[in-house]
Amino acid sequence: MSPVAADTTPKLRSSRRSAWRWCLQLAGTFKFRVLLVAVMSALLSGVASSYFMAYESERVILRSFSLQQRDEVELAAEMLGSKIARVQASLGLMASSISPDLLERPAALERQLHSHPFMLQMFSAVQVVKIDGTVRARAARSVQLLEGVDFTREGYFQRTVTMGVNGVSDPSVSNGVSEPMVVMSVPIRDLGGRIFAVMVGALPLQSSDLLPTAASTLGPFSAALIVYTRSGVVLAHPDAQRRLQQVVDEPGLGPVVAAWRARGANAIDASGAHDLPRYLVATAYVSAADWYVARVTSTDYALQPLRQVHTESWLVVVGIMALCALLSTLLISNITRPITQLRDRAQRLLGAEHDPSAGWPRARGEIGELVQVFRHVTMERGRAQAAQNAMVEQLKAILKNASVGIVITRDRHFELVGSQANQLFGYADGELQGLDTSVLYVSPQAYAETGERFRVSLKMLGYFDGEVVLRRKDGSQLLVHMRGRGVNDSDPTAGVIWILTDVTAARAVQDQLSWTASHDSLTQLANRLDFESRLASAIAHAIHPQERGEVCAMFIDLDRFKPINDTAGHAAGDEVLRQIARLLESRVRQSDTVARMGGDEFAILLPGCSLERAQTIAEQVRIGVETWRMLWRTHTFSLSASIGVVQLSADLPDVAAVLEAADSACYEAKRSGRNQVVTYGAPPPVVLRA
Repeated sequence: MSPVAADTTPKLRSSRRSAWRWCLQLAGTFKFRVLLVAVMSALLSGVASSYFMAYESERVILRSFSLQQRDEVELAAEMLGSKIARVQASLGLMASSISPDLLERPAALERQLHSHPFMLQMFSAVQVVKIDGTVRARAARSVQLLEGVDFTREGYFQRTVTMGVNGVSDPSVSNGVSEPMVVMSVPIRDLGGRIFAVMVGALPLQSSDLLPTAASTLGPFSAALIVYTRSGVVLAHPDAQRRLQQVVDEPGLGPVVAAWRARGANAIDASGAHDLPRYLVATAYVSAADWYVARVTSTDYALQPLRQVHTESWLVVVGIMALCALLSTLLISNITRPITQLRDRAQRLLGAEHDPSAGWPRARGEIGELVQVFRHVTMERGRAQAAQNAMVEQLKAILKNASVGIVITRDRHFELVGSQANQLFGYADGELQGLDTSVLYVSPQAYAETGERFRVSLKMLGYFDGEVVLRRKDGSQLLVHMRGRGVNDSDPTAGVIWILTDVTAARAVQDQLSWTASHDSLTQLANRLDFESRLASAIAHAIHPQERGEVCAMFIDLDRFKPINDTAGHAAGDEVLRQIARLLESRVRQSDTVARMGGDEFAILLPGCSLERAQTIAEQVRIGVETWRMLWRTHTFSLSASIGVVQLSADLPDVAAVLEAADSACYEAKRSGRNQVVTYGAPPPVVLRA
């Protein structure tokens, strides 16, 4: 290696590294990314527009081609139907010349057939067949044509005999004939319109010029005209080997026929245009013969001219896109120059000292507006910081001086605790912050129950409002009224804000006032004293001559209640009584009185209620209690009820008598096996349900 070459190699490597670093720096700039986006957008928009136009043009061409093909097929079907109608009319004309008397003279009838030579030019064979299938006369080019055919087994013959319509058979190859033929049948009627015979004629499909020309372009691009029967037999096809084959095996047309058969569609519904991924198919129904005409065209064949145009236009599109990309690069490079200046000025905002009003670039349009926004943000940043500091001080003042306890929790931990809340629970300021909220509850069970109450209330009402027994730092308990809701209703993770008030003393006074003589504190039902007062009033009305009306009462004793208390504790028992109280209230009218008489005994007063209606209500109550279930932790509890029903009357003049009668009926229900409804009356009581 020469000294000159050795000296040049390091310089070349250094130049390459510098160029590489410059490319990396350029690629990381906003200007380069804008240029890249602009160029890519131009390219993608050009490609997408061209593709969309190509796609839409192909779709429009295919739709137009499909409609045109449908019209052509319908025209071909009309022409084929007309030919078949003319052939059937010719056969019918011959049939109209045959009378019942002529049918009984076979020789004369056969001469009559040969007297129409034009018919033998059209048909290969003509026969007159009685409705029982007996051939009375025939004229044929070959003696083997229609020889030995049992017409009574042919569907087209039966349709002509039973329905009086012209019939056409499926194609077949008869003896003595090498090409497929179809048999047409027309009814022969007497003067009264009665069918007494059938004229049948065998018609060759190809030599009769009946079917349309099956034009086709075979190969990778194809278009074929096909005629087939309802049963799926191909009558006409460009490929002679496909004739008399099944149409379901035909590419493009086969899936259309299969889908039509699967839907069970009628003949008319099978007509129309059918666009498949690779084929355009149009079908039309020929009612005269129960046939179909179909044209199948490959989409490649239909789109071949358009795709040639697309190939040539893509070269023009690529050139236009390249020119647009170059112009976009030059224009955007000039437009984005102020952005670099704005970046440099924005970086200086990070410094501790700067003049907010100096050093901003001059620009117009959106970039100029962006400069003004940056300048305004810089000015507002200092004011916003001052306002935020003031808000923090205000929040601290609220937490310190509020007359109620204010607490904010998140994920069951204290985030902010006001001074009043700290004093309420005996903690110093800041001592509760960060601790688990369970430190204020009397037990883990109480903590879990309150959490469940909060979740249910928050889900149903959007907030929690209730009273909870909590404990202070020294262990003493207090009753706190808690009202809480989410800091942000749309974000459950934002935490909960609580307002706490000590209501221990207020609850003591309230308990004394609420423990009145008219209501049961557990179930919120009327108590025994109130029930007896209402019952005395009802007795007075029931026995008063002018105000006499039907009044009934029932006494209810819960069965198997004590095991619930023994198994799950009194809390479960109390919940049972509360739920049973609600169940009883739901089974009666608003004018009725439900009372708890003590323990697990209840009573119901039913004013304006007949004995039969009272018995029905009692049975509904019994069924309701019997089907009631309560899930308590891991236990499921059920109950039944023994019920005594009594109707107020003059024989029961006072409260004691009525209660004694109802209690007697209830006792009889228990003695009879519990879960019974017993009506008090003339002894012995009548048991309504065994």
